Amino acid sequence: MLRIETRSETTEAVTYALAGQLTQEHLAELRELVTGARAAGRRVTLDLAGVVLVDRELVRFFACGNAKGIELVHCPAYVLSWMRCEGEEQERKTS
Repeated sequence: MLRIETRSETTEAVTYALAGQLTQEHLAELRELVTGARAAGRRVTLDLAGVVLVDRELVRFFACGNAKGIELVHCPAYVLSWMRCEGEEQERKTS
């Protein structure tokens, strides 16, 4: 289960706080939120302080350019490390 809460919202930026398990089944909803915010000309920040689990598809989304321009705050260390590994793997595949 994932809970998405709008933490702050202005005409320039929006911050979404995520809590729970961030899995592949939530990817479409997350993309929709990000796309909508960007279409409105807003910067997007995702606060991951409440996230207890992130699966591989979401890590790939964050690491491989699909989430370009999204700022992650309070991101768990294991997710940052995993994103770095996924990004390096993607670079090797495209080289």
